[in-house]
Amino acid sequence: MVGILLLAAAILCVFAICFRLQSLHTKYLHEFEDSNLFITNDYVDEIIEQQIDSYGDSSHEFNYCYNRKNMPFGRVMSFLNFFGRSIYDEEPYLFLCKRSSRDNEFREYGCVFARTGIYISVENPNNKDRKEKEDSLPPQNKHIDFSGLVAAHRIGNSIWTVNFRPNHHFESYKLISIGSASVAAAIEKCCSSVIENQIGLKLQKGQVVEVLDQEDIERPVPENYEEKNKFDDRSKKYFDDVTRQKEKTLKAHDNHAEQAAGVQAVQPKFAAFFGEVKNLMNGARGHGYAAEYGNNTFDRMHGRQVESAAQNLNEHGRQVKHGADRLVNNVEIQTKYYKTASETIGAAFEKKHAIYLRSDGSGKMMQIEVPRDQYQDALKAMQKRIDSGQVPNVAKGEDAHDYVRRGFFAYEQSFNIARSGTIESLSVDAVAGAVCCVQATGISAVIVYAHARWSGASRVDALKNSLSAGLLVMGKGTLIYTLTMQLSRKEIANILAGKVFTADGISQGDSAIANPIYSISENMATNIKNSVIGQSAFGQKFGLDKIGGRQLIGGAVTVAVVFGPDIFRALERKISVKQLAKNSAIGAAGIAGAAIGQAAIPIPVVGAMIGGAVGGVATKGILDHFVEDDSKEMFRILKGEFIDQTMQTGLSQEEFKEVVDMTVAAKKLPKVLQKMFQSKNYRNYARDQIMIPAIETVLQNRNKITVDGYNQALLELATEQ
Repeated sequence: MVGILLLAAAILCVFAICFRLQSLHTKYLHEFEDSNLFITNDYVDEIIEQQIDSYGDSSHEFNYCYNRKNMPFGRVMSFLNFFGRSIYDEEPYLFLCKRSSRDNEFREYGCVFARTGIYISVENPNNKDRKEKEDSLPPQNKHIDFSGLVAAHRIGNSIWTVNFRPNHHFESYKLISIGSASVAAAIEKCCSSVIENQIGLKLQKGQVVEVLDQEDIERPVPENYEEKNKFDDRSKKYFDDVTRQKEKTLKAHDNHAEQAAGVQAVQPKFAAFFGEVKNLMNGARGHGYAAEYGNNTFDRMHGRQVESAAQNLNEHGRQVKHGADRLVNNVEIQTKYYKTASETIGAAFEKKHAIYLRSDGSGKMMQIEVPRDQYQDALKAMQKRIDSGQVPNVAKGEDAHDYVRRGFFAYEQSFNIARSGTIESLSVDAVAGAVCCVQATGISAVIVYAHARWSGASRVDALKNSLSAGLLVMGKGTLIYTLTMQLSRKEIANILAGKVFTADGISQGDSAIANPIYSISENMATNIKNSVIGQSAFGQKFGLDKIGGRQLIGGAVTVAVVFGPDIFRALERKISVKQLAKNSAIGAAGIAGAAIGQAAIPIPVVGAMIGGAVGGVATKGILDHFVEDDSKEMFRILKGEFIDQTMQTGLSQEEFKEVVDMTVAAKKLPKVLQKMFQSKNYRNYARDQIMIPAIETVLQNRNKITVDGYNQALLELATEQ
């Protein structure tokens, strides 16, 4: 019975595969017949390089990794010769290579990612024990042809590919063993991009060219068409394409709502971290709590599951006596930071008995976390306690390492963490802020990518925009958390006054002065809590009766970080007041939408990001009918000057593309348009500061025509005659 079921399952799998292949074949034939547009080699290069650009830097499986900037063409030529190819047939993008395991063999193995395919050479593993060349086994040389490629799937360390040949009704199926899961994944990613962008189809149909000609772009030629106008028409067509793409890109650059929503989405995380820290670092034993905060933060940075257990309460609502300060991957830890190792370990004992015992019923002692600089001495002190029988359920002579944990920070550093303005406190706050923002960063990047694609941006531009937005959320969120924590500490480091020392000469970090912002915010919070509004039902509903100084500081910092950059740009006259008002309204809608979305979709961060994106998009859609973005207005002016200037200049196709890349398709176009707006005389700036300098730069690269050169040409012509 089992055998019959297995046979039936196998038949169904085969049928499904055949059905899938037939579906792919039909789709490919249809696309093959309809494909009339040509693409350039530059376009193919850009698509493939984007997929493999990040792989080489993270690859540790090869002796060497080269990209187009440092390609060793002689070695690549040698590698391709084993496939009957050369660098004159191919354009290599990435060369990953390993040395042969045999010293007497002058060849390398690995793979070459090239314009028309991927070349893979894997050394036979049995050759490692064969020293003589004559005794060697042949390597596995495999070629993944992009032409006609319709499917590529990774299966472990191998790649399964399917190529269709519609003109010959022939399909090529290959299962290629790569020998490396990471390389196979990179190949799959590259092949998928080739398929999605129809590069395989264009290669098979011969529609990949060096430069687009008139017939390539399918522009109808009028009857009175003159050859001298060919470049102008082609330029206008090319520029129209660039214009549409840049307008989509400029539109996608507006991510105020997503950024504001991302900042709002991490507020619950911030509140949780603030709840752990409270104002404990501002007390007499603040350095001890600062050590817990710092060690919690860096354990989280390393991906460990961390719970701050210091404020856990028992069934009577009281703090658990002799409980753990923190749990790291469910390991109970008691943090002790005293002047000396002996005092630090001694604080975990009373009357020569351990007082911090695990809650698992084993009766064994918790780990005692000690200052980094005291670790070795603390081990010796604990070992003495173990050998003298002071540690329960532990045999004498047992290693003390299981009961002493080295903290991330030294004793002196714990005091600096408790004070604002020190390297230690800034580092810990920045890491904690980044940890809070990780999830929101990823989700915001995905949402921005989707929004950009729906707005018509290309995959590449949408990806760039999403990564930029994600980094902005990470940066702004981290900045908000860091500034809030820094401004809410009771003391500010006074580095000029030197360090503080105990009576016996032990450093307790930098000197400090009182932080006025802390005092002001705490006084304001107290007044709000005790006010009529704070004690009213309205105030209690919004938590005004429990508000603290750190919340006030955090709100002010959030407003400054989210809206501050646009305010400064408006003051510098890089954007208009109406643009400032519009951006602020969109950002506010993103924050409000995030709060509503989180309530409607109670999934941490996700609900806030969706609500913020929806609120921002809706608000922007409404405002777009009343207020046009400055960037769109500036780009239209620049577009007019571009057409005017380039059509008066006899540029070649290559020169034209260079001018495009330096002006309307510049990578930093938004900043260029801001400077253009700042100039007030928009059209003159576009012509004199953008277009003319770009054209002059390109023309200066032309070959210089001299009298001597002209005379030499005449002499050569006379000699030929």
